[in-house]
Amino acid sequence: MKKRKEKKEEKEREERKEKKEEREREEREREEKIWEGIVIMSDNGLKWPGKLSGTIGKPLSSIALAPYSTAGGCFSWKAPDEIISDDVHGIGVYWLTFTPTGAERYTEEMAVVVTPVLN
Repeated sequence: MKKRKEKKEEKEREERKEKKEEREREEREREEKIWEGIVIMSDNGLKWPGKLSGTIGKPLSSIALAPYSTAGGCFSWKAPDEIISDDVHGIGVYWLTFTPTGAERYTEEMAVVVTPVLN
């Protein structure tokens, strides 16, 4: 009886460990996608803009987000007046907000990569 209980506990520990490793792997993959600048799908299926670029010294608001908006809502910069810089190894990470247009009133935020360019 005791050995059965120990085996059950060991199996449960192993399952928890596997689930934790799976969550960590998924998070790493999601972070890698952010840094690659590709379109990112959030947990609810929303596709976030990727491969954005903006002129160094200009505000984020100079990057058009309208092409990424859908009938379900629109994207906006969390800090539209923030100036694009190349402080971090030739990339900048800035926050986007998604606001739905339907009955659901919530917002989502995600960090996205903006490649700074000289103009």
